[in-house]
Amino acid sequence: LDLSIELSLKPLLVGCDEGYKRAERIAKVCSGVVLAPMGFGAAKKRLTFPATLEKLGVPFSFMAERPEDLRISAALAVRHGASVKTVLAALTETAAKHTEAAELVGTLFEGKSADFCVFSGSPLDLTSRLTAVYIAGIPVKNLTTKGK
Repeated sequence: LDLSIELSLKPLLVGCDEGYKRAERIAKVCSGVVLAPMGFGAAKKRLTFPATLEKLGVPFSFMAERPEDLRISAALAVRHGASVKTVLAALTETAAKHTEAAELVGTLFEGKSADFCVFSGSPLDLTSRLTAVYIAGIPVKNLTTKGK
């Protein structure tokens, strides 16, 4: 963070496992944070970090090696104080901005890719099941109808 100030940079922090220790400073210096996956056994300070970032106005998104880890991190963030609206954006629009792909993905608008998943309920409810996957607006996996 000191180097960023010295060089007049606004970095996007990636990982940030212990970012909660410097949340105020991150808010002053950084353009956003890509959070490492959070699990059920994570420390409370880490689980409340997304809510802290939201309160400080710092855009955040999540990273993960497995798609289910994104949902778990997002659900935990909401459970520990982050708003549903901000967390859904962290999975979609904010993530697209963080990867500089917002012109192509992140929201459903004409001219964008239209890649999305359909769940039986809220994607932040871990009891909701994936029912369909669309890539470029075309269903590639329909989990509710056998044979498709």
